[in-house]
Amino acid sequence: EKLRELGLYGAEVVKIAGTYDQAKKVAQDFAERRNLYLDPGTTAIPGKEGLKTIAFEIAEQLARYAPTVDGKWRAPDWYIQAVSGGIGPIGIWKGFQELMRMGLIDKMPKLGIIQVEGCAPMVEAWKLGKDEAEPVTPRTRISVLATGDPGRGYKILRQACLETGGTMISANDGAAFRAMRRLARSEGLSMEPAASVAFAGLEQLVAEGLLKPEEFIVVNCSGHTFPAEKHVLEDEYVLDLQLGHPEGEMAATNKIEEGLGAALAKLDEQVTTVVIIDDNPQDSRLIRRLLQNHKNYRVFEANNPLDGLDLVRQRKPDLVVSDLTMPEMDGFTLLE
Repeated sequence: EKLRELGLYGAEVVKIAGTYDQAKKVAQDFAERRNLYLDPGTTAIPGKEGLKTIAFEIAEQLARYAPTVDGKWRAPDWYIQAVSGGIGPIGIWKGFQELMRMGLIDKMPKLGIIQVEGCAPMVEAWKLGKDEAEPVTPRTRISVLATGDPGRGYKILRQACLETGGTMISANDGAAFRAMRRLARSEGLSMEPAASVAFAGLEQLVAEGLLKPEEFIVVNCSGHTFPAEKHVLEDEYVLDLQLGHPEGEMAATNKIEEGLGAALAKLDEQVTTVVIIDDNPQDSRLIRRLLQNHKNYRVFEANNPLDGLDLVRQRKPDLVVSDLTMPEMDGFTLLE
């Protein structure tokens, strides 16, 4: 759904079948080879400058809800957000710092940093009192929060938590999906899984007695539930109707299948010659086996893009299967 939305705004979207960290590496390699600007995340000035305005809105609107005696804006006692790399709360923290320097608020909020349990390098480092977070392998269905290596984001957020008495905790996938369901039914709030992780963390902080009834608490919630319908609803529909064609035939479903196997099933029968270009010999051999298990293709391999181009010119294949990130030349340039 999010990829389609990006495409709607005119972006050229390349879908990466891998983790968040792998997708970022592909983007980094592509930007370096094309001499393009790459948003560096926690060190990005535009990102932090944009996100800090959320702090401005929070403080201004809280003052309207609960006016202060001296007429200043009001900072919450706690600001809680689910994080992956951490750019969100880093930018918002910067906004509250600027409000303090301008004298518009009289205190900094405590930060509640929530990570999904299956990918919580910051939380693990926080519990152990470490200055740096060690990368982990993500194991969560909530892909938006699946950044295994938070980089310097942890250092910044750790310092912010230490300065104000904040904390870092984790919540598992199940708790997040249950929180999503409760909020939709009780409050009419429709959120995406990443935001519901923050509310699962909120419930945990309340249970542990860290949040007080008289405190002002702001939880960042955004997005929509569509990417997670199957995890929340499972098979609990009132009725699942399969409507047939007016002439009695079942309407065809437009289920989108992905992967090499699905692509091979759709290949024209006239495709007989295939060239594989991949700088990893093991990967190219695996692709060769998959191809030849499907059909007796004539398969040729090249383990660098320049040799691959020569092979394409020589063999004139019906199909080229290329890696996206390779030394000397990336897959995009190769196709061009």
